[in-house]
Formats: sequence, C-alpha cells, structure tokens
Amino acid sequence: MDHKKGAVEFKNEVKYSYIPERPIFYDELTLWEHMDFTAAVEGLPELHYKKKAEELLKEYNLSEHAHKFPGTYSKGMQQKAMLILAMIAVPDVYIIDEPFIGLDPNAMKLFLESIDRERKRGAGILMSTHVLDTAEKVCSRFLIVHEGQLKASGTLSDIRGNCDLPAGSLYECFHQIAEGNSNEK
Repeated sequence: MDHKKGAVEFKNEVKYSYIPERPIFYDELTLWEHMDFTAAVEGLPELHYKKKAEELLKEYNLSEHAHKFPGTYSKGMQQKAMLILAMIAVPDVYIIDEPFIGLDPNAMKLFLESIDRERKRGAGILMSTHVLDTAEKVCSRFLIVHEGQLKASGTLSDIRGNCDLPAGSLYECFHQIAEGNSNEK
C-alpha cells in the first residue's frame, strides 16, 4: 500500500477529541484519575467537569467502575471509557477510528445517540469505519478509500450517482467501486 503524507489544520481555539481504534490508558491511573487528568489538561472548571463526568459514567453504566483501572475492563468497557474521556472535554471536533469494535448492541446504540447529540450541539464528527451499514445511517458525507486511494466522496446520493446505483446502499456502492478498480488492473 502506498502511504500518503498530509496535514490537517484546525482554526485557532478549536478543541478536538480523538478516539482510537484500540483504547489507550495509563496503567497506573483509574478511570476517574484519567478524567481528572483530561479535565486538568483541558482547563475545565471543576464543578462543570465533575457534573459531566458523573452524567457520562451513569449513562455508560461505568459509575461503579470509575475507581478501577481500565486495563482490567472488558474491551467494550474500555471503548466506553474512551468515549467518556473524549466527551468530557466537550470538543468542537471528534476524530473517531473504528468506534464499533467491542461494543455490544446496547453500547453501540448509546454511542450513536451520544454522537447524534454532539452533532446537534454543533460538534463535527470525522469517523473512520468499515461498518458501512451503520455509517450510512449516521453520516451525512462520505469518503470512500480503496487500496489507499480516495475513490469517491460526497453525500450518499453523490456516491450512488457516481456508481450508477440510484437505490444502492453504501456497502453496494463500495463494492461497485472496488470491483471497478480490480477490473482496471
């Protein structure tokens, strides 16, 4: 695969949160200590941050695990903890890599509701995923990348038009694009 270099530039004062595919935690910090650390780095007012933390812990069913080490959590619990840490900062932009890995159906629903709430608040969401049926339901614009190359971009309607599949799903369009590329070789 041919890797590309690039740059992403944000306007001054834009806050963003990154949610990696594989959760990353400091081994020696509990989830609550991770939240304290995030709040300190972001300069969040203590009263506001603690209220938000309690709400998110309750919403994601992690209240009784807040003072435990995330390294002891299940994969799904770790993913939920990463979501909480991202949301604590109330960012302008979320950068999310494969958010559905390890989430059970209830946690996925909760995550999607949270993202929708954040989008309605005005936050931008940039998500990388292979779960095309879910992406189709929650995203407004798409970039289709195949074999390291940008092959299509735009709304679902734009992509359908490019693939000549007027009622096609994002999954069907992706395969049309992938098959079309493999035939060119």
